[in-house]
Amino acid sequence: MCTAEVSMLSKPKISVVMPSYGKADFIGEAIESVLGQTFDDLELIVVDDCSADGSLGIAEAYAKRDPRVRVILKPSRTGVSNAKNVGIKSAQGEAITILDADDVYSPDNLQKLWARMKLETVPTIVYSDHRKIDAEGNVLLRTKPPHACTIGWIIGDLLTRGFGHVTTTLIPMVCFDKVGLFDESLKWSEDYDLALRFAREFPFTFVPEQLYGHRVYPGNMRNAIARNARFNA
Repeated sequence: MCTAEVSMLSKPKISVVMPSYGKADFIGEAIESVLGQTFDDLELIVVDDCSADGSLGIAEAYAKRDPRVRVILKPSRTGVSNAKNVGIKSAQGEAITILDADDVYSPDNLQKLWARMKLETVPTIVYSDHRKIDAEGNVLLRTKPPHACTIGWIIGDLLTRGFGHVTTTLIPMVCFDKVGLFDESLKWSEDYDLALRFAREFPFTFVPEQLYGHRVYPGNMRNAIARNARFNA
């Protein structure tokens, strides 16, 4: 029996939730970056929000080859927050992380986040630095998020600086049990809202490495600019 099959006989340590809509050009690379992790006690839950571009078929092909992959097709398109919540509710892992379907992990991302989390004596959210990459995966910018190296009870820092990317975090499942899921009524800054709720209840810690590749290209740059404008307002 293969390692992947053995791991799925019991609950995995980490659940990776991947919301997907119209990312056929990138989702294969995103999935590969999860399945190629040095830490393999995981499950990948792809939640497709009614894509019409072949994204679903790509994800289902991976699910047929690797039992760690599960695909959930939503009956109607209801947005990314709902897709994330559907995945979290379905997750079996001790900890949750979210990977956008057009981003990628460094090969040792989960191993380093998990190892740092297990050093803590209380439930703690672990986050890393990230790098920006283009459509082809070339590094555009190596930069620290505005909260870089802030650890402990960081609610005050988040209130003044915001939060970078919730996708860089590994979150114990008990944290969601305490504060709830993404607020689906919010049309923007839902990640920031969730980060603030976590920061009220739990400490954060930091891995000072660029373990997450955030993809920047014309389609999602326009969305990011619009979100930032609304957030600043």
